Amino acid sequence: MPAAGMPAAGMPANPKFLVVGARGMLGRMLCRQCEPVADVAGYDLPELDMTDEGAVAAVMAREKPDVVINCAAYTAVDACETNLEIAMKVNGDGAGVLARAAVTAGARFVHISTDYVFDGQQSTAYGEDDPTDPINAYGDSKLAGEFAVKSAGGEGWYILRTSWLFGPEGKNFVETIARLALSREELKVVDDQHGCPTYTEDLAQGIIALLSVKDAPAGIYHFTNSQRTTWHGFATAIVENLRDAGFDPLCKTLEPVTTAEFPTPAKRPGYSELSLGKFTEIAGYEPPPWRGALKKYMTEYLAPLLKAEG
Repeated sequence: MPAAGMPAAGMPANPKFLVVGARGMLGRMLCRQCEPVADVAGYDLPELDMTDEGAVAAVMAREKPDVVINCAAYTAVDACETNLEIAMKVNGDGAGVLARAAVTAGARFVHISTDYVFDGQQSTAYGEDDPTDPINAYGDSKLAGEFAVKSAGGEGWYILRTSWLFGPEGKNFVETIARLALSREELKVVDDQHGCPTYTEDLAQGIIALLSVKDAPAGIYHFTNSQRTTWHGFATAIVENLRDAGFDPLCKTLEPVTTAEFPTPAKRPGYSELSLGKFTEIAGYEPPPWRGALKKYMTEYLAPLLKAEG
């Protein structure tokens, strides 16, 4: 892991990072985390439409980045079921536009993908080479993006699959459950979907760690916080952290339910833990357990926000 303020070994001195989707939850965190090691330019709508090849080419010519990181995506999983064309344009075509532009510019390219490219039928952690088979439109669109990135060619592309993102400055499960727990006496949360929560700060540090490795092999990598749980287990830990932070949640009952009892427009994989071995070996960075990451986020960001709101 590069020391703060020092150029990473796998990058030139004072590298230039171009972050697309810079006002999203991950994009904001990534821009902050990258500032000690790089000159960062952040773009998002409306100043950049990532599906517009001419606009992307103009930004690349202006910024001349050493690294392009795509954090932009259409992530409304249920809405993707009825807006597949939009999802495919952004998550599929847009990823290809950025990847090709990065190849032309000679820049390394990082693309964020998802555990939803898998069908969830395994009972062990998915490896990077396991067969993909999405069960919802969002997963289909993100897999299309992976294909587009690989098809762009080049020797410096990295697809990072992740899952269950949470962090400041964005809609996420942690904030939703915390607010509901403060206002409702009973909550029902799905307990038969297994996966790994991921803190945006840790993912950002993971991206920097991978880019810091000289000649890191191009390809697909998996990154989440370590140790799997269920949405119910995640929610239980959120409520516990609320109490530790001095709150008195109104919620006294957190009932586990099945996916069948809580239907949604888009199907979710029942099991989507991602194997972290390849990333840890190549990047030399072991993702920390999600419980510690959750506590850090709630202590440093969410609890002060909730207290300020009264």
